[in-house]
Amino acid sequence: MKKIAIACQGGGSHCAFTGGVLAALLRQVRVDDEHRLVLDGHEIVGLSGTSGGAVSAYLAWLDLLRLRAGQRLADDAPLAVERFWRGNTAQLFGRFPYDLLTNLTVVGLASLEGTLPTLASTPNAATRAIQAHMKAQIEAAAGDLSFLQPILEAEGSLQPARAKALRPAPGNFPVLLLGAANVNQGTFEPFIGTPSHPPSTDQIVASTALPDVFPSVGIATPTKTARHGAAAEGEDAPATAYYWDGLLSQNPPISDFLGFADRAAKPDEIWIVRINPVARRNGAGRIAIEPPTRATEIADRRNELAGNLSLEQEKRFIRRVNAMHDKGALSAAGRNRYKKVALWGISLDGWSDVPEDERQPEGGWREVRLKTRRMHTQVLDYATKLLRSPLFLAELDALGREAAQEFLEHRRALREGVEPAAAATAVAGAQAATTV
Repeated sequence: MKKIAIACQGGGSHCAFTGGVLAALLRQVRVDDEHRLVLDGHEIVGLSGTSGGAVSAYLAWLDLLRLRAGQRLADDAPLAVERFWRGNTAQLFGRFPYDLLTNLTVVGLASLEGTLPTLASTPNAATRAIQAHMKAQIEAAAGDLSFLQPILEAEGSLQPARAKALRPAPGNFPVLLLGAANVNQGTFEPFIGTPSHPPSTDQIVASTALPDVFPSVGIATPTKTARHGAAAEGEDAPATAYYWDGLLSQNPPISDFLGFADRAAKPDEIWIVRINPVARRNGAGRIAIEPPTRATEIADRRNELAGNLSLEQEKRFIRRVNAMHDKGALSAAGRNRYKKVALWGISLDGWSDVPEDERQPEGGWREVRLKTRRMHTQVLDYATKLLRSPLFLAELDALGREAAQEFLEHRRALREGVEPAAAATAVAGAQAATTV
């Protein structure tokens, strides 16, 4: 049975789309006789996420563990990821006075970026309160975690480490990778979570800590270097490291899935839930010819490109390894260590990556529009990543569920040898010489 990992890109409130995607996928997961989590005929071995994607991935990861522990996901009961995004909506009379009006004001000011002089923002008492409230929302959505206790008692504590140090063992999968940036050291290693060593809520919050808005989050991190005489050289010494939003590092982590010491544990496919579009398109869906010129358009496109930078670099690395496989450029040791990984995409704008037909090894990756989907209430620009109105989040959630269903139907049609209608709108990707 092939293995898959699901990676969730960050993007503020737009990640309500991710919540819808994951909720739809979770409803179709089953546990087989070997206690494997099976989706679309594949075993789920990992999830990853950054910022809002990290919150969604973490909560979906918990529901997967509940399912494997024998807790049925009732159709009429909300999943953890659903509870969070429903609870995250701004209400007129919510926890904070006039929460909805305040949120709309913030979105309005963000939409004027580049058109009016603005003061530099820094974390303050209000944003600290919002950060604490978000942490409470995550914990409330996660629910009772006592079902993990038997795993913790059976496995013991697994030292959090780089993914390459993890080996397949009962209870250690699926693994969870959370993107975050170490503020002072500049390291981009993700937080690692396993069923026997679940991540802390602070690690989830750290992945969402935008530097201009929220304070960095301190995480106690073991280190081999003695600090201020706390421990002898070579011994573990607890130290506090401070982290910012994972958008500054990996958005989301995907190449770390390939770091497992055991080749068989690595995923054969990575499904990427993408928030930021790759290409800038016009109203007809064609790639734009002229660059953005208005200040708000420039700010919007700059945000999209920055959010995609690390992801595209990691995808390029995987495609190069795939191409080396195809061209016989790897040694026997290299083939035993690395495997080909197919990259699939579920994108908010509908333009998603799909692998080429393996019978055409010289073909490139393709970008396919599975179906025309449009937001009816808002234009999806940078400012709306801050918008938490109930109608807006509900529509994003619905689009996510629709996108997940289209994605699974597209895959099934390909397996059955039926050329999906969406393939007529396929566009060859830039890496024309590689296979995903």
